[in-house]
Amino acid sequence: MEAGWRSGSGPRLLLLHSGFHTWVEFRRLIDLLSEDFDVLATTQPGSVGGPPLDVRRPMLEQHADYVETVLDGAG
Repeated sequence: MEAGWRSGSGPRLLLLHSGFHTWVEFRRLIDLLSEDFDVLATTQPGSVGGPPLDVRRPMLEQHADYVETVLDGAG
């Protein structure tokens, strides 16, 4: 995963932050959830450490495309 964290095993669970935060907001939650889940926590486009935003494209579209890429990469 380009910008984020993956931990644990079991059913896959994707954590998405709001605004311009990062996956780091979920550190404590990842520790708890990774006992039962394959946890993916991403840093969305436009946030520090995440992919850049293209100002010519809608932000929500870019976020959805990025989530699709992350999930495809996770199998």
